[in-house]
Order: sequence, then structure tokens, then C-alpha cells
Amino acid sequence: MRKLGLIAMMTFASVFAVSAQTTAEKAPEKTTQLIEVTVIKTKKAIEQKADRTIFNFSDQPSLNTGSVLEGIKKLPGLIASDIAGMMYQGKQLDVFMDGRPLNISTNELNAFLEGMPANAIEKIEIITQPGAEFPATSGGAILNIITNKNAKNYLSATYTNSTSFTSYDQVR
Repeated sequence: MRKLGLIAMMTFASVFAVSAQTTAEKAPEKTTQLIEVTVIKTKKAIEQKADRTIFNFSDQPSLNTGSVLEGIKKLPGLIASDIAGMMYQGKQLDVFMDGRPLNISTNELNAFLEGMPANAIEKIEIITQPGAEFPATSGGAILNIITNKNAKNYLSATYTNSTSFTSYDQVR
């Protein structure tokens, strides 16, 4: 009986000793009060929907500089050339601006888009399966250029200057 009591007492002592060793001291918690929190939401660069792909120009510095044509040439899957016009994934594109068709030739379209600054564009929609909002004039896809609200107020100027001067020896 004495052995049993001694074993029980040693077991309790070892449990308390182990529990005393494993408890760690907690460091005092530091609290900081925030004065202001700002949550910023940005648009996705490329948004994929069932019938269209939307490229947001407004938040993309690589697309938002230069002309609209330069930005369009940087879009994935889109081919813009002087001869063939614009194609997306092998489909010929009809070009619309703010939902209205631009009925101009390929050369005029390229000149128009080259003269328009890219920061006047909010987003570009490439619609591969046009619905009822667009006329079904062709079986191809539609490139819809959506301008900023203040795009009509932009001012763009281009100045180029070239001079050359050649001097020949007058004494020969």
C-alpha cells in the first residue's frame, strides 16, 4: 500500500512539474489605434464574359499612353494591319464607337485611331457573339470602343519639325 501511495504521489508531482515547465509567459500585447483606413478597389485589366472580352484602358499605363491604335496593337489575340483591317482570333472585326458603327475604310480607320489619344478610352470590348444590341450585318466579331465621359473635350496636338543644312567649302 505504501508503494502504491508513493507511486501515486510521484505521478502527481511529475504532472505538476511538467505543466509548470510548459507554461510560457505571455508578452504584454501592444495595441495601436488606426486613425484612418482606406480601401481601394481597382478594375480588372481583362474581364472575360460569355460573349465578350473587355480590356480596361483607364488603369493600364502600358495601354493608356500613345494613340488608340498603339494600344489596340498591344491587346492579346488582336491583329491590326493596314491591308487586312482588324481581326480577333481569325474573325474580321466591325469597329463600333460607343455602340455606333464606324462606317469608314481600313486606312481611314487606322488614321482616325492613330490620331486619337489612348487616355480618351475607358475600355474596349471585343464581342465574339453579338447579341440584339448590335446589328447582325456580318458573321464576324465586333470591336466596341467605349470612350471616357470627357473624351469629347480632349485636346491633342502634334508638332514635327525637320531642318537640314549643308555647308560646302566655298574656296576650291
